[in-house]
Amino acid sequence: MRAHSATNPENGELAIFTNERWSDAKASTTYLNDILNDRLARVRIEEDSPSYFGITSNFVKAMNGRFDNTIIIMMGCDGLKTESMAEAFIQKGAKTYIGWDGLVTPQYVDKATTKLLEHLVLEKQTVSEAVTETVEEVGNDPYYESTLRYYPKTSVKARVLMVSYRLIFLRAEITSFLNFLKSSIFFKLSNTSSSSTSPYL
Repeated sequence: MRAHSATNPENGELAIFTNERWSDAKASTTYLNDILNDRLARVRIEEDSPSYFGITSNFVKAMNGRFDNTIIIMMGCDGLKTESMAEAFIQKGAKTYIGWDGLVTPQYVDKATTKLLEHLVLEKQTVSEAVTETVEEVGNDPYYESTLRYYPKTSVKARVLMVSYRLIFLRAEITSFLNFLKSSIFFKLSNTSSSSTSPYL
């Protein structure tokens, strides 16, 4: 899942950015129930940047459908700084949730995820093996020192679900996807991190 994400320092809740710009009108009408039940939050990358709707763990818990026997790879910042989002996906059937415990830079996270997918899909390693080997090869984020982790602490084999594209990448398709990541054109928007000075940091 390659999306911006940020943690609310007041409650430790992670929000994953959508691409829908924040609208006071929608927040008070169309999405009012989701706002009141803490399923949606207002998020932004910087203090003066545009605001967007972000989904919280409560949104994941309320989603239709399930993620049975999948591995969720969260490529945004703070993906496993706390475990609420991970636990929400596990409750929806996912086997494992993988993410970083702090802020990450785009170039690093793309490189690390490429290695992770190679180990998981091409080499068919367990989650524990793949995460350990990825960290050994690429290290922590060079700027923020955040570390790749997984939840829960069990070693499993499962297919990889890329939630943001609603695709399950099978073995025959994964090589071209890895090459796409390596081309450095995948979501190359800027050289900045996804840190934030909004309520979601």
